Amino acid sequence: MSKNLLKSILLGYGPALVLAAVAVVALHWPVWLAVLGWWIIGAALTLGVAWYRVAAEKQSRERHANTSERKGSSFPTAGICAETSETG
Repeated sequence: MSKNLLKSILLGYGPALVLAAVAVVALHWPVWLAVLGWWIIGAALTLGVAWYRVAAEKQSRERHANTSERKGSSFPTAGICAETSETG
């Protein structure tokens, strides 16, 4: 008897529960869209900041290399790396 009762409940209330779930999703789609939008905006900002930092670091290194070449710097940056790799 409990199987018949469960079956009748599911058949009776099943479509109503499905419609209620669809209504909740349909009424709250702006919320889901807003959350998704904020995720996309956050990801874009994160990638933009990372790209900016990499570009700024590259530019800083190039600027430093250019100024040390023009000044005739006595600090041998490439020589230090070569010497340490040779000495082990």
